[in-house]
Amino acid sequence: MASITYAHIKPVLMKCAASTPVAARSLQVEMRLFWEWAIENKQAPSNPVPKKSFGKTVKRGVYLAPHQITALLKALDAEAYPHRHFVLLLLATGRRLAEVLGMRWDEIDIQKRTWTLKPSREPDGRRKSGRRHTQHISDFTMDVLEDARKHCLAGSSYVLSSTRVQGYPMSDNQDALHLRLVERCGGEVAMSNDFSHKDATPTLFTWHDLRRTVATIMSTELKIPTEVISKLLDHLPPGVTEEVYIAQHYGAPTIEAMERWGEWLAARVSAKRVALPSPQLALSAPPVNGMSDAQP
Repeated sequence: MASITYAHIKPVLMKCAASTPVAARSLQVEMRLFWEWAIENKQAPSNPVPKKSFGKTVKRGVYLAPHQITALLKALDAEAYPHRHFVLLLLATGRRLAEVLGMRWDEIDIQKRTWTLKPSREPDGRRKSGRRHTQHISDFTMDVLEDARKHCLAGSSYVLSSTRVQGYPMSDNQDALHLRLVERCGGEVAMSNDFSHKDATPTLFTWHDLRRTVATIMSTELKIPTEVISKLLDHLPPGVTEEVYIAQHYGAPTIEAMERWGEWLAARVSAKRVALPSPQLALSAPPVNGMSDAQP
């Protein structure tokens, strides 16, 4: 490795950047990390990978329009637990993929109607930002959770539990589900708009695009203020003023925003959806943190 120099690295990055600049940037980052590891373990004398970027990170702006959301919700009619609930929770909460997939019953306070994600430094925490995020649970989201409670495996800590392996959440590889939904929707959601580039070519939507969709429709259709949407999506930078002094300022507006968004979604969910059988091993949800059948 000591014989590899910048002269060897440069043409590789330049060739990659000429055709796929985003991939070139990712490759450069990974290569630098690898050489830093090598230096730390005395496998290389220096890092030949330059800090100056050979590529660029392109901001993605893909979102689904209202009629596309309607088509997507209709396509979900043919899905059962946990796949249907997974997509509905992505839309209802606007949270990130990993946060929804790992949603646990003990993170939900049914009485306060909140979902709290703890930082990784706390027990059972899984947020890397270093701070908690508490989000209001709308009526629409409550309906999804109550339905999930009827189908998830008994004793499972996860809202979206695996229907094959006890004690595990559903798989994070949902490419097959994505393909099924796209095929059912046909041209309705297969290609989506990208507002980040004027001449962008329509592209296939991803799960993370649903998070952007939530923010976009909240702004364009429901006219919810940007600062409220930012708070809901946990995009505001943390600080003493925000965290301590104006926390109450966002309380009521964010609750109202989540309820309005839930109503918007509820109006587009098929009211005549055919009831689907539960997974073969599905029983009842675990009685934890107020989500037991003993409480209303």
